[in-house]
Amino acid sequence: MSREKLHQEIAEILQKKMQEKGIKCEWIADANGIVGRVDEEAYKAKEQILKGIFGRNVARNLSHNLEEPVFYKVDYQSPAKLIELLNTLGETDKAIEYQKAIDQENNEIAAKLNQLMKEEHVQWTASIDRVFCTHIQKIDDDAYRTIGRDAGEDAFRDNLKFYGVTVSPKISTALGIEGRADKHLGLVKVEASFSWGEALQELNTQVDKALVSGVTRHKTSITTNKVETVDTTSQFKDRLGGIKQEQVNYSEICDKIAKFCAQYPNVDGLKEMQKLGIRRAAHSTGEIASKALNKAIELAEWKKSDSDFTKGFHHKMRGRVPEVEEFYQQLAKLNPEDPSSVEQFKSFVDRELDIKHEQSGNYRYS
Repeated sequence: MSREKLHQEIAEILQKKMQEKGIKCEWIADANGIVGRVDEEAYKAKEQILKGIFGRNVARNLSHNLEEPVFYKVDYQSPAKLIELLNTLGETDKAIEYQKAIDQENNEIAAKLNQLMKEEHVQWTASIDRVFCTHIQKIDDDAYRTIGRDAGEDAFRDNLKFYGVTVSPKISTALGIEGRADKHLGLVKVEASFSWGEALQELNTQVDKALVSGVTRHKTSITTNKVETVDTTSQFKDRLGGIKQEQVNYSEICDKIAKFCAQYPNVDGLKEMQKLGIRRAAHSTGEIASKALNKAIELAEWKKSDSDFTKGFHHKMRGRVPEVEEFYQQLAKLNPEDPSSVEQFKSFVDRELDIKHEQSGNYRYS
């Protein structure tokens, strides 16, 4: 049974439980989890009951859009928290069923990733909330000296993409094996994880395709049994050289992104985008601007709505305004190497900034 189906069944249980307590709550379930919406009047009438059941998982939706009615959101997008909730509600059998299904899927994904990346000795493991690994990534010494740990992250992402894995994991890095004081030149400690339900589903599909295709990172000579490794650092250097001609465009685009983000300072997704170094990249050239822009595009691809259903979900349940949704859509389809694509994106941002200049109002959720 898919995650979305499991979550739909749990949402039905929650709906029944709320009805029994005289609480009107609207539920939406997808692969990522379950989100409930309680209007202000219903919340105030049953506040203690709601807090007793959901604790910190129920909170007022923070929005400065005066046209948006005040409501309270019940947010469960962690399997571990959902299991805890089911047990609290006395739904032990459902909690066991759900935990078994998620555990099985996550462990299967980890096992398949280990099979796929065994030649690089990447060891993935699983928990109820995520599939993750800690890996020591070897990179070119020059890249290590000039770019540092970011080069390790790029190399690790390139490895995943080589195998056909385009789902973007959450990654943190440190120089060497133990951190900045480490003297292991050319080594970067990479911690990567996949946790969102939709991402794990897509990851599972992509890994299956890769295993069926027989893709491999190495070529082995039968006569010498010598392993020749594909040089990811040479690919990295090629990218460094390839951006020189277009570096001004990268900086200009980053500047447009930074200005748009500044107009919506309380939107979580745009705050996350600014943490990628967009503002600094707007005043930089070369790899700094290129890297920040590519990360921003990846984030937009993840944030954008893929259907009318998810668009309605993000608008109604998370308070995402149409301007931010359209920004994600435009940025996700941006091709920095295509001048017409760049001009289209810049024109969109300029148009939105002109409109925003005459308006006010900030929005919290994305």
